[in-house]
Amino acid sequence: MKVSLVCDPKSEVSVNETRKILKLLKKNGFEAVPDTTLKGVCSNAKPIEKADSEMVIATGDAGTILRTFSRLSKKEIPVLGVNTGSVGFLTEIEPYQFRKVVDRIKNKEYSIERRNRISAKINSKCIAPALNELGIFSKKAASLMRYTLKIDDELVWRDGADGVIISTPTGSTGHSMSAGGPILAPKSGTMLITPVTSINQSSRPVVLSNASKIAIDNISCGTGCELIIDGQARFKLNESVVLIEKAEKDALFVRFGEEKFSSLTGKLKKKINIYEKDIESLPPSAKFLFKLLNYEGTLTQKEIIDESSLPSRTVRHALNILLNKELIAKRASLRDTRQDLYSVK
Repeated sequence: MKVSLVCDPKSEVSVNETRKILKLLKKNGFEAVPDTTLKGVCSNAKPIEKADSEMVIATGDAGTILRTFSRLSKKEIPVLGVNTGSVGFLTEIEPYQFRKVVDRIKNKEYSIERRNRISAKINSKCIAPALNELGIFSKKAASLMRYTLKIDDELVWRDGADGVIISTPTGSTGHSMSAGGPILAPKSGTMLITPVTSINQSSRPVVLSNASKIAIDNISCGTGCELIIDGQARFKLNESVVLIEKAEKDALFVRFGEEKFSSLTGKLKKKINIYEKDIESLPPSAKFLFKLLNYEGTLTQKEIIDESSLPSRTVRHALNILLNKELIAKRASLRDTRQDLYSVK
């Protein structure tokens, strides 16, 4: 069996774990092909798109999985995610579990789960599909963006907002949920449109069929706008028409049957368990910020300081406590990567 290996080259943990997996695969008779992300480690590295492998093993965090599928935009190759990040919602196993599943991979004792992706065209130019979401935002934070939304050639609304997110069921538990969107079941065959801080109270999240065609037009903002794919790739939008529909190729995940963070129930249990944890032992400032984030939703550090009226030093210390206890999550803002967003997990 031919297997390609992908890692996060910026993570020493990811590189080291991939080395171990590579060694174990060769020991068990696999034809293991390192990807170009391991070019500095292995001389026979080859791009996954051209390796003609039956499976890709991607070691890293959610970003690694998203980048892997982005490169497989024209191919359907199953990907096994090995988590070296903090939570690993898109991964299937932890590094220590890999030794236990080698024989199952060899004997093909696993299932393949399909997750739909969404593709975009900017002025008829095709862009790599998104597994989680497509976001259209102004380049500068807190700048109002105006746009027109059409579904199947029918005008739905003209709106002014901080942005708009079009997500898959996989991405519905991410940025869209933080913006007030619902959670979609992975096999629901749907897409989701979520306005971000709309000035029009009638602009609400819209769930639609995978067969629908979405057009976002008349996009304007004084500071310029951009399309962001899965929080990573960015494309300038200048008097552009963005057409969005279900991608032709799905994302294929290797599953072993056990409940994992990547499943819907796994994600929800992770979120629910946070509320079951005993937070009474937290310092008063950390407890206060946890309740603030639980009530207000996602906030920047500056917004937390403004809302809590606590000194900045106290806020930083309390946030570090909550992060270390894995009660909250921190991620870069889609609209301004210089800012971090904090939210309850």
